[in-house]
Amino acid sequence: SNLGSAPWTILSQGIALQTEVSVGVASFIVSCLVMLCWFPLHLKIGLGTVLNIILIAIALGVTAKMVASPATALGQFGYAVIGILLMGIGSAFYLTCHMGAGPRDGLMVGLCQRFKLKVGLVRTLMESSVALIGFLLGGTLGFATLLFAFSIGWVIQLTLYCFTAYRSE
Repeated sequence: SNLGSAPWTILSQGIALQTEVSVGVASFIVSCLVMLCWFPLHLKIGLGTVLNIILIAIALGVTAKMVASPATALGQFGYAVIGILLMGIGSAFYLTCHMGAGPRDGLMVGLCQRFKLKVGLVRTLMESSVALIGFLLGGTLGFATLLFAFSIGWVIQLTLYCFTAYRSE
């Protein structure tokens, strides 16, 4: 949308600026560190974990090359909102398969289970924290970054609720 990157990307960008590694290497390191946080939460790596890492990378590359940037502010806002909705719904879909979560989703699930907190709250705290840290390290924060940070968890939570309600009928 050209209105800011996702919070975890901003964290990787900030780390890259401070350490002189590439954003890709910083992102890989962050993912590994996030997965280390899984151990005390007793989470397990599964096929979904591996596919998440691979398919997200492919989807980002393909989307960046094939989807044109919006030319208007309304288009940019629309891209941001649609992206948040698609990511939130997609996250809920693959999490309900119970085949392993991606690094960040797994941490979210583990924290929710361990502390009996809502997905929306945990994810909002995670995303806003990494956005702030990334910004303080020199990453570029945008409107869509903040919109993502404060809404993605609630989209996932609502979608998971809808799946549970549908399944129980």
